[in-house]
Amino acid sequence: MKQYGFHSLCVIFLLLCSNYNILAQTGTQAEKLMNALKGKDLQNALTLVQNVDSVNYRDKDDFSLLMSASMRGYTEVVILLLEKGATVDLRSNKGETALMEAAHQGQTAVVKLLLDKGANMDLQSNIGGTALMKASQEGHIEVVRLLLERGANSKLKSKKGRTAYDYADDYSKNRVIRTMLLKDMKKK
Repeated sequence: MKQYGFHSLCVIFLLLCSNYNILAQTGTQAEKLMNALKGKDLQNALTLVQNVDSVNYRDKDDFSLLMSASMRGYTEVVILLLEKGATVDLRSNKGETALMEAAHQGQTAVVKLLLDKGANMDLQSNIGGTALMKASQEGHIEVVRLLLERGANSKLKSKKGRTAYDYADDYSKNRVIRTMLLKDMKKK
């Protein structure tokens, strides 16, 4: 009887320890959500965002949940994070925002949503980059068009003295973007 009791206690002890380790390794809801976003697991992200415990959570690289969802174009997750109080212009340690990340990746619907929620389109990163510069550099015509229509400042310069036009000219070589930017710069 004693031997059976001892084995039972050992099994229970091992089960409790293994459950403790699993719980200790999984982290907070915000960490789980970040992992789902990084893993491009939209279904899991949509479930996890419902009960996220810190909407302005940042990972070890100082990337916020809103930035991660925005760059991937996960509009539904972005909406829920904003409804739960995520700071729309939260900056990384590099001074970048969710709008900059969405613009860089050409996520037009997310860019529109962030602008509708009050994102400042003329914020500059630590190196002076803007959402317009990032979209211009990558050749994202619709994002550039949207930012210009909403009044983005096409004359802003990075710390190296470069404008969105310069980035479009050097990187994307997109004539449509260069023409839009030139026209905008002339009217302001």
